[in-house]
Amino acid sequence: MASKIDPTIHQIYEGIQSIRPELESRHSEAYRKLDNKVLQDKEMTRKARLEKILGAIRNNMVEIPELKEEIEKLIRRLPR
Repeated sequence: MASKIDPTIHQIYEGIQSIRPELESRHSEAYRKLDNKVLQDKEMTRKARLEKILGAIRNNMVEIPELKEEIEKLIRRLPR
């Protein structure tokens, strides 16, 4: 009987990154593609968070009338 190894995507990524110094010279195109995919993933995650926040604001405007005023206060307090 053997144990089942089921690594997460983060564990696989960490493993690939840990051997990058040894492999990148021979597999530079693969690492370039990986880096691009990581950047795309970060950007998509950022956009999804933004849409989730905006959706929450839109969905709560009617039920919480003071929300607009509070958002305006928050914006005025933010550093420029």
